[in-house]
Amino acid sequence: MSQAQTEFKRVAEANVTLPCHHRLHLLEPASLDIEWLLKNSEAKPKVVITYAGGNIYHDMIEEQKGRVSFASNFLTGDASLEISLLQPSDSGQYTCKVKNAGQYEWTHITLKVLEKPSKPKCWKEGEASQGKEITLQCNSVSGTAPIMYTWQRVDAKGKLEPLPPLTHLNISNPAQIIMKNLTWMFTGSYQCTASNEAGEDNCAIHVTVQHPPNVGIIAGAICGVMGVSSLVVLAVWLTIKRKEKHKYEEETPNEIREDAEAPKARLYGQSPPIRIKEENPFRLKKGHVAPVISAEYLTERDLLRSNSPLPSALAACMKRLLGQECL
Repeated sequence: MSQAQTEFKRVAEANVTLPCHHRLHLLEPASLDIEWLLKNSEAKPKVVITYAGGNIYHDMIEEQKGRVSFASNFLTGDASLEISLLQPSDSGQYTCKVKNAGQYEWTHITLKVLEKPSKPKCWKEGEASQGKEITLQCNSVSGTAPIMYTWQRVDAKGKLEPLPPLTHLNISNPAQIIMKNLTWMFTGSYQCTASNEAGEDNCAIHVTVQHPPNVGIIAGAICGVMGVSSLVVLAVWLTIKRKEKHKYEEETPNEIREDAEAPKARLYGQSPPIRIKEENPFRLKKGHVAPVISAEYLTERDLLRSNSPLPSALAACMKRLLGQECL
């Protein structure tokens, strides 16, 4: 007699009991024979545990040593199999075969050991600068397929929230999201969750959008530095020239060329009149005021070189540049 096949799903590292109930123990107990078989990826089934001739034989499979046993009193009709600390290699089709006095009973059970995704790894590709494009990726190296990937944003308080606009999910690779035309709004933390039937795990990554340097500010700073440098050079040059000029004036004597034109005398339109106290060759009466001679038309040299007779007092006054009163 055979029972319908049953499927069990368990998470790795958990324990499981595969049921096997029979009625053949009511026959001759001495001839009771129980055997558990496993058929997985290999073509030929392997014996997991057996009872025959009053003895139990277990640890038949190397990978299951110390982890398999009868879960109850198989002599009373319960030949269930217990497997502890399940591993993915325990997955497969199990068959419980009970034989006694020429009669057989079979129980078929499919065991699927689920392995939750391993701790995923998060990383980014591309340049995280304003206006650029980056890709965030997430991957678990192990876990029972299918593994689902979900990206979410994490706020400052650790609360999950939707992704910002202009974030696209790669349909062909759900573990990848693409952020286009980056702005400061994309700066923040992002979490990727890898999940399957067995459980989930996650990783996080922080994105900081960098602002490109301002070309105008850099150019202004360069021009400013160059301008200050130019002013310093100009100031040093002017100082050197001033010193050279001063030194030249000190070393060069004051020479007057004989053929050089004499400088014009000052205007004496505002000078007081010259009074003549001695006999005037122009027949001016004593006490009269002589007319003022304008330096605009007559210079001191002209007066001294003139052949016209001048009074001695007037000549002396001319030598004093026509600016003093003559007595």
